[in-house]
Amino acid sequence: MPLPSSFWLDEMATVFVAQHGSSHHRSRRGPAGLALLVLPRHPYERRRLRYSEVTTRLPSIFAMAAFLVLLAALARRLIHPQAAWFAVFACLALPGLNYQAANARPYALGMCVFAAALLFLVKWLDFGKWRDGLLFAASAALVLYIHLLFWPSCLVFVLYAAARVARGETPVNPKRAVLVFALCAAALLPVMAQTLSLLREAHAHVFAPLRRSGSFLRSLELTLVLDARWPHG
Repeated sequence: MPLPSSFWLDEMATVFVAQHGSSHHRSRRGPAGLALLVLPRHPYERRRLRYSEVTTRLPSIFAMAAFLVLLAALARRLIHPQAAWFAVFACLALPGLNYQAANARPYALGMCVFAAALLFLVKWLDFGKWRDGLLFAASAALVLYIHLLFWPSCLVFVLYAAARVARGETPVNPKRAVLVFALCAAALLPVMAQTLSLLREAHAHVFAPLRRSGSFLRSLELTLVLDARWPHG
């Protein structure tokens, strides 16, 4: 998506919240993520940048670049030291990732913080340091403050930690793991309260019929995963 192209509908909502604040009565129709943090708010900056298409999308460019750095660190740590660059260039070949890098929505920022949380989780489970555990809890909670759409991705944190603790592949014992995840859940209480307050308006955001469970399973492309895991021949 060219940076100077016109804003699409959801990008316009992000800019509106950044200009008028989340307390505006029209902003309460639905949260627009952390637009207030990633877009210029000072009057001087507003006059200078004027919320143009290019300057409004620049934070997503920077966030996606940081995401690639974090992804390289994860690939180096979890796969192989020489897998970092392969993972980065594989991501650059994904049209969806490139699209979000030029999107004035908080998706690129959410991916960046999610990758940071996952990296802190891996380091915490590897070495058992409290600092990494607390940084993981803070960044994992921040993911949902950026956008609630990321909640299914956060299940990765629980599954990965549970698997390593159950197998005894970490110095972190179950009590410490439960404590850190409880801290993360406590940090999410304000955003959960806001979400519950928006439920009465949920019908206003429905634009397509709900999918059946079979559609969800097909979207996972499990056959491709199995073919990659167990190649024929």
